[in-house]
Amino acid sequence: MKRSIVFILISFFAFTFINAQSAIEALRYSELRSGGTARTIAIGGAIGALGADFSTLSSNPAGLAVFRKSEFILSPSLVSVNTVSTLDGNEVTGSRKGNFNLENIGVIFNNKPKRKPKWKSFNLGIGYNRLVSFHRTMKYEGDGNSSILESFTELSAGNSIEELYEYDANLAYNVNAIDQIAGSPGVWAPFDDFSQGSLYREETLSITGGMNEFVISFAGNFNDKFYMGMTLGAPLINYEQRRVYTETDPFNNIWEFEQLTFEETLTTSGIGVNLKAGIIFKPIQSLRIGLAAQSPTGLALTDNFQARLSYDAIYFESDPNTANLPVSDEAESLEGVFDYNLSTPMRVSASVAFVQKFGFISAEVEYLDYGLASFNLTKNTSSTPVEIQEREVNNEISNSFQSAVNIKLGAELALGKSWRLRGGYSLIPTPFDDDDIVDDLISFGAGFRGRSFYLDLAYRAILQSQGYTPFALSAAPQPSVISEIKQNKFILTFGYRF
Repeated sequence: MKRSIVFILISFFAFTFINAQSAIEALRYSELRSGGTARTIAIGGAIGALGADFSTLSSNPAGLAVFRKSEFILSPSLVSVNTVSTLDGNEVTGSRKGNFNLENIGVIFNNKPKRKPKWKSFNLGIGYNRLVSFHRTMKYEGDGNSSILESFTELSAGNSIEELYEYDANLAYNVNAIDQIAGSPGVWAPFDDFSQGSLYREETLSITGGMNEFVISFAGNFNDKFYMGMTLGAPLINYEQRRVYTETDPFNNIWEFEQLTFEETLTTSGIGVNLKAGIIFKPIQSLRIGLAAQSPTGLALTDNFQARLSYDAIYFESDPNTANLPVSDEAESLEGVFDYNLSTPMRVSASVAFVQKFGFISAEVEYLDYGLASFNLTKNTSSTPVEIQEREVNNEISNSFQSAVNIKLGAELALGKSWRLRGGYSLIPTPFDDDDIVDDLISFGAGFRGRSFYLDLAYRAILQSQGYTPFALSAAPQPSVISEIKQNKFILTFGYRF
């Protein structure tokens, strides 16, 4: 698999976690990997023209009309994410995070109308699909010749004490870690001189949560030629991020400095709505052609955030009675709450499948423009700073992201009446405008088909590289972290026909 380089650091909003309304957040809820049942995962997501799979309720709802019986489905999964991080090309630290998820659960009700012979069935589907899993832990450590306090002072340039940002620079001022230069209002500097030598830094970034969609779908089968369906989707967002960043001076390179710990927590929750519509046309028994579209998803989101800073130093005095006084202090912000809206791009797809008794081959092409995502940050306020932030972040989205065409290929081989072998391949281009790297994902699986039940198993691996910086600096060395992320996903789907 080719590795994709995804650079997290697009703007200052990307490294200041409390400012969650950023281009990266818009991407977080727009870039959806192929998910769903084990059958869909195994064939690379190329399910649009095939149907008869619960995943299609969140992609091409016409697939609901292909069901010939009522069904109940349940798909638990195990996801393991291994992250290896490098700080400035030197130290390497690995971390692993595993978790169980419920990928989907739902029920299909099949109804065969008696008075309309050309309409073979009207089906109703209700349930839940997991669209994205955010679970990941990143850790790194190593030496550096700069401090996060220097970043706080740069961001505070021109501000008075009352104008310091409550969730970083104001905390540093309250613990006497930074101060205004005497006689120079608006010019800030750390108490310590970090040009004296390197210090030791380490950070743990833990992310949990996911994006799940509740769906209710209706579809009809006309004469076994045309399959049509619609879905009302309600995505639910649950995202939690905790950052613990530490600097220490174990070799006494910095005269007064001992250590600091900066902690941030961010929780984003919300609900959205979208509409999906699709059609599958079967001109001959072995050929199926699918078309589908999803409206932009409107999300109503709420951020809850908080920060804390602890700072230890030694004040050296000329008076021997007060020399070498250790000073330790900490400050914590109030919990902040911010409500806003986000609109993610619409999606359209075309698919085709060739079906025979011995199996099938399927392909799907999906188009979306990541640059069309947009924030509404002024739903509850008309303040000028928020209006400026909204305009800047939306401009950043349109300038940083591009349109993309995702290609998905899949195949299934029937081994007798009961057993199935499956494989899939997906090409997912980067959403970043200045990059042409493409993720290529390989998946495979197997299935058993009984008279009234079935079992499917699938595996998929995703390998990515992500760039990250804990803070931004212009006058001192800025730390750079590269993380190699490998996600292993196992999913089991159980289905029961009734």
